[in-house]
Amino acid sequence: MEQRFNPLAVTAVTSTQTQAYIPTDAHRGFVALTSTGANNIVRLPTNSDVPIGWQTAGWIGATGLEIRLSTSDTAGTLNGVTAVVSTEAAIPATTLIRVTKVASATWIVDMLDEGGDDVTAPVPD
Repeated sequence: MEQRFNPLAVTAVTSTQTQAYIPTDAHRGFVALTSTGANNIVRLPTNSDVPIGWQTAGWIGATGLEIRLSTSDTAGTLNGVTAVVSTEAAIPATTLIRVTKVASATWIVDMLDEGGDDVTAPVPD
């Protein structure tokens, strides 16, 4: 039997707009991520809302964006860097990402370019 799913869509926002989150129900799914500016933000799910091992994939369209911790998480680790709510990982346009929660407040984001080649993981700042 063929399984079908509806991909989720999230549009990154500026820091002054209502926050845009990768939804918790994106686990083992796919999220289409769009942005109108490379400094626009998409936030990870709140740590307490997803278990260790939670993972999703996402495609960043024609404009890159930034990924940050949830505004509810005051501290955590993002790609090996101690992060706070304003710490961001820049994701370039036309990139496939995989986001994985590997510990209670630790996230890894890895990437492939549109040709399927590995891209150096973003270093948050």
